Amino acid sequence: MTTPYYVDALLFPGQPHWAKSSDGITRIKYSFRPSSDEKFNFDQREAVRRIVKLYENIAKIDFIEVPDDQNPQIRFGIADRGENEGADASGTPGSYVDIWLNNNPKAMVDGFSKPTEGNYAFMTLMHEIGHALGLKHTGDYNANGGGTPGPYLYGQEDSLQYTIMSYNGATLSDGTIAGTNYQGSGIFALTPQLYDVAAIQYLYGPNNNFNTGDTLYLFSSSKAFLGTIWDNGGVDTINASTLSLAAKIDLNTGSDHFSSIGPFSDSFLFNRAFDNVAIVDGVVIENAYGGSGNDTIIGNGAENYLSANNGNDSLKGGDNNDTLEGGSGDDFLNGGEGNDLLIEGNGNNLIIGGNGFDTLKESGNADFTAFYDHIEKKTFSGVTKDSYSLFDIEHLIIEGGVSENTLNGGSFGWGSVELYGGENDDTLTGGLLGGDILNGGDGNDTLIEGGDTSYFLDDAHLIKGNFTDSLFSIEKAKLTGGGKDNSIDASHFSGSVYLLGNAGNDFLYGGKSDDDLDGGNGNDQIFGGAGNDDLFGGLGDDLLNGGTNTDTVSESGDVSFFLLNGITLIGNGTDSLVSIEKLKLTGGNSGHTLNVSSFTGTASLFGNAGNDILYGGLGADFLSGGADYDIIRQEATSFDINFILKNNQLITKGVGKFGLLYTVTDTLFSIEGAQLIGNSSNNSIDASAFTQGGVLLNGKQGNDTLLGGQKDDTLIGGTGNDSINGGAGIDTILEGGFDFTLKDGSLLGNGTDILNSIEKANLTGNGGNNFLNAIEFTGSVTLDGGFGIDTLYGAAGDDILIGGRSAEDDAILGNGGNDLVYGGDFQSTTFTGNDALNGGAGNDTLFGGDGNDFLIGDTNDDQLFGGFDNDTLFGNDGNDTLMGEDGLDNLYGGDGIDSLSGGNGIDYIEGNIGDDLLFGDDGDDILHGGDNNDKLNGGNGNDQLFGDTGNDTLMGVQVSVGSNFGKDEIDILIGGQGQDSFVFGSSGNLFFYNDGNLLSQGTTDYARIIDFGLDDRIVLAGSKELYTLSAVPTSIGNSGGRASDTGIYLNMPGTSELIGVIQDVSLSTSDLQSTSFFSFVG
Repeated sequence: MTTPYYVDALLFPGQPHWAKSSDGITRIKYSFRPSSDEKFNFDQREAVRRIVKLYENIAKIDFIEVPDDQNPQIRFGIADRGENEGADASGTPGSYVDIWLNNNPKAMVDGFSKPTEGNYAFMTLMHEIGHALGLKHTGDYNANGGGTPGPYLYGQEDSLQYTIMSYNGATLSDGTIAGTNYQGSGIFALTPQLYDVAAIQYLYGPNNNFNTGDTLYLFSSSKAFLGTIWDNGGVDTINASTLSLAAKIDLNTGSDHFSSIGPFSDSFLFNRAFDNVAIVDGVVIENAYGGSGNDTIIGNGAENYLSANNGNDSLKGGDNNDTLEGGSGDDFLNGGEGNDLLIEGNGNNLIIGGNGFDTLKESGNADFTAFYDHIEKKTFSGVTKDSYSLFDIEHLIIEGGVSENTLNGGSFGWGSVELYGGENDDTLTGGLLGGDILNGGDGNDTLIEGGDTSYFLDDAHLIKGNFTDSLFSIEKAKLTGGGKDNSIDASHFSGSVYLLGNAGNDFLYGGKSDDDLDGGNGNDQIFGGAGNDDLFGGLGDDLLNGGTNTDTVSESGDVSFFLLNGITLIGNGTDSLVSIEKLKLTGGNSGHTLNVSSFTGTASLFGNAGNDILYGGLGADFLSGGADYDIIRQEATSFDINFILKNNQLITKGVGKFGLLYTVTDTLFSIEGAQLIGNSSNNSIDASAFTQGGVLLNGKQGNDTLLGGQKDDTLIGGTGNDSINGGAGIDTILEGGFDFTLKDGSLLGNGTDILNSIEKANLTGNGGNNFLNAIEFTGSVTLDGGFGIDTLYGAAGDDILIGGRSAEDDAILGNGGNDLVYGGDFQSTTFTGNDALNGGAGNDTLFGGDGNDFLIGDTNDDQLFGGFDNDTLFGNDGNDTLMGEDGLDNLYGGDGIDSLSGGNGIDYIEGNIGDDLLFGDDGDDILHGGDNNDKLNGGNGNDQLFGDTGNDTLMGVQVSVGSNFGKDEIDILIGGQGQDSFVFGSSGNLFFYNDGNLLSQGTTDYARIIDFGLDDRIVLAGSKELYTLSAVPTSIGNSGGRASDTGIYLNMPGTSELIGVIQDVSLSTSDLQSTSFFSFVG
């Protein structure tokens, strides 16, 4: 076998050494010279004893201390050995050797009187004993000047880093370094170094009985170290956990794998050492612990445990199955070869499993979410970290803490996962591939899984597709399907489940406890099984089977819901209900109807926003309207049903099967109104305690008792003799189909009703000739005669009177109040009738409708609308508004300041007494202002305007958007008595009767003033320079051509335009200067 070169460099030629005994152990006797001038002191002797023990530890050597007269083989003494050496060894190994410490002051080594580990004197003795055992210098540098035989070591290897027999790398007391090959430590070697051990063991054999147990190599932050580790078995550990300096721990052996651990020296504790620890070849150190610095830890071929501790550390496993544990910093963990366990600490780490089947383990009181390439960790202080970057991890273990943790491996796709919940109520989600172990631990723990696959769940297993997870201590589960048709079966699971089908036509089977089952979109079949289950059909046509116990169907959406026959729910689809004891329906933000009136169980209805209508069922329901104006509706379903309505309750009392009495109470919240409807029995409907809004009470058949609420209510007695009390507010009685006579305390029609606190009425006839009489009612009414020849008498208040919807002739009297009167169908133009409408007292509104109607506003300020056909309208007293509308109408304003408009057709309009405004509108109309100062506007057509008495204003044309006002019109203007104004233009330079034709005089469109007097005035647009007064053209026919007439011409670039004729008055253009006859508007 070839001797290693570094061993050859340490052995003398011929390799002299001490002989072995028969048992393979080399026994060497040594002594200390006894004479006082040669004698070692106590500390020097103790140092020798510790040093020889170091050699015994590494090799099969037994040093025996003997008295100096017992023939020792090595003797230690002090002498003056000159100025060139601190110590020397003379003699031949294997024969006899003297080791001297030089006491010459000029050569005395540091620590001469007290050699201790790490000082020069201690290493010098260790060096000289090495000579005594057969080791030479590794370079040609004997202290006494003599040569050292080769071979030698060179470069970095010729230093104290590798061997104590080198002169290079010794830091002296003055800070200088003997040699420059190694400066990684500020102390001297504490042990024989790496090559020394190899050479000694080559000569004497290794001591395989040293450190055979579990040895701890503990490094200190306050004590420097430079040395080599020799170990023989056990599970051994290098521990640098007390260090704050960055450490490099390499568990591999030999000259290529030095470690850097601890301070540079005892005096420089904040500077780190480099390459100061070696491990002898063949030694196996299994474990390593870093400190709080940024450490590097490298494993070997054994099964290593490498712990990062604090700091930003780098850990790399070796070729075996290793365990690497990160610390609190940002660490890099690389498992290397083998099936490794990597334990992450706290930090943003990079985790590489390497080759083999590698496992990542995380634990802590936090929420964890695993992805393909990293793990997200969220602590309960709200700190979120993407704490892992993952590569080559085939297995994942996550352990929770004492809080409610979420452990989610759902996006981990490299292999199986193990999740352990801990002490509280935790949530666990397995990985993508399955084959997981999910252990909830203490507390009520929940399993969550989702994917487009089918699931089967029991207490010990979850089968998802082709994979099976093992379950322990799982009390709840949440399983979610995908877009396909999924089957999710939890019927063998003892805990509660939430199952969501999502899209697709899914089959959901609940477990043995109380479950939530949601089909999502699609046509789903949902079976609750045992327990009190909540079923959500979602969109689509679903089968909802609650199974045993008390089960609930819950639906929501911005739609209306209707339950038919107690088993078919229409809303998000058409759902079939089986074994359902409760309903919970929620509307959206629009106004909807939620109707479960056929449901025999209990229902909870939530309207949400919008104006909603809520129909409760036959049980004790909870009805919540939500925002906006919401009402409840309830109809009597069996005999003798009575209702009592309060703000937060609807109490239903009735007679059920076998004549048994029953009471059902619905709870109300945010309800602003109600509709309560009786049946053929004698119902009592009492809303007197309801203050949130108006109610509608309908007794239907029978002799009913109706009590309204505190707001504005509508009450319908129906047939029979009813007692109706509106209560507070403005209340309305609503009836129809008969002749009615309404008084303040009674209504005779479809029975004889007794009325109290009724302020309004709405009465409708039928297809016959109805008589609706409210003349003795002091409130307001709406009377609708319907078809037939009807007679309507309004009440004392403000009424709406509608004659009917047929071609018959109705008679309507508004009576007192401000009435709105329609002679015909105010909703249709299909029928006609010649109606007689009388508004009576008050400010009335009358609508004639179809037919030749006769409308009288009577007293006060009325509005009359003739409608179609030829109508006659009398405003009578008050400031009235009369609108003839279509047909040939006659309008008479009567007393007061009236506004009259003929509308379409040839109308006769008379203002009568008062300062009236008359407007002919379309057609050739005749307008008479009557008494007082009136304003007349003929509108379109050839009109005749008579101002009559008073100072009147007459304008023949209708001014609207455009130009050519009065084109093709010839209007006759007769002012009558008084100072009248005849208007031929208006502000904005609007010129009347200008047809725009520059080639003619415009003799087909002009206005003729019949009775212009000295007190009258003509109003023109613009200025006097625009006009000329001259003779009238003969072409205007019989109406003109007389010499006494004067024509008013608008000057034009071609032929001047005739716009007016002043009959029997002769004027010239100079008369335009007279402000007595003319005025101009700009």
